[in-house]
Amino acid sequence: MSIHRWVRKYSRLLKPYFDEIKINGKDSQLVADEMMVKINDKWAWLWNVMEKDTRYVLASTISETREMGVAKNLFKEAKSKIDGLPMRITTDGMKAYPRAINSAFYRNSYPRVEHFVAPGITHKHHNNLIERHHNTIRSRTKVMRGFRNMQSAIEIMDIWHMHFNCLRPNIALGNSTPSKSAGIEFRNLMDMIWRAHEWHKQHNKSN
Repeated sequence: MSIHRWVRKYSRLLKPYFDEIKINGKDSQLVADEMMVKINDKWAWLWNVMEKDTRYVLASTISETREMGVAKNLFKEAKSKIDGLPMRITTDGMKAYPRAINSAFYRNSYPRVEHFVAPGITHKHHNNLIERHHNTIRSRTKVMRGFRNMQSAIEIMDIWHMHFNCLRPNIALGNSTPSKSAGIEFRNLMDMIWRAHEWHKQHNKSN
């Protein structure tokens, strides 16, 4: 329980700082998908949006349902984490995705963001990348036997993704981390905590 409390504490410290970090998203390709997770013996939905080339997870949320509003907020969060507009967003065929993507990325002028519905694993625009990411999450959460409550689930998955982005080497990236591939490098967890702490001090002064 002590470890659990520390994880949640640092998740709350780090999240506002990381929400301010942006990566280059001009002409990028995003992939999005949702998976089921168990919270207090009930099923919920974990949604993720990832930048394809860097494997950087831009947005993540957990909800009890797959409603339109959740999908819209997911893509609005993803847009807030990138500079420039992506070239393509690949998802499965869930009906909420087209309207949610338009809500966040629609523009009157060309080029416009293309929404591509992945037809299957053999197609060149398949969604295997984000699905493999979700399999990694399943392997980890299976040992945990689910989450106790929604807030705990959100905070734990937030810090899990910050670890994934900034500290976990990726073989496909030449053992680099997604954040380093996106031009943002952290030495270790203490470096992340120190930068977040300094950000909070500056943020509190300005307010």
